[in-house]
Amino acid sequence: MGYLEKKLQVKRIKSVTNFLSLLEMGVHFSKQKLIELNPDNQLVWLVTESNLSFINDTHEWENTKIKFDLEPDDNGTKVTFTHEGLIPKIECYKNCAGAWTQYLEHLEKYLNS
Repeated sequence: MGYLEKKLQVKRIKSVTNFLSLLEMGVHFSKQKLIELNPDNQLVWLVTESNLSFINDTHEWENTKIKFDLEPDDNGTKVTFTHEGLIPKIECYKNCAGAWTQYLEHLEKYLNS
């Protein structure tokens, strides 16, 4: 399965539980089920429903996975974001990849402020 992946470098994350409290999902509707939670390093959501109003197949995100991996390093925490199933051949990819990038840049700035 393909994916979109982005990396962040942040200072304020102590654990996945702390990270969860700092996240808010964006404008378009999607419903996720938390399927993996390793408090020290990972969380994974399965998208069970979606309504992306700007594309023909409004349910493109369904059955994709949104994943955050956290890894301590010398500068704080390295966060790797992966949206498994968000691949270049689907209609949403261009707009969604850009939106995720913008969202993650804001998140990184917030977590480092």
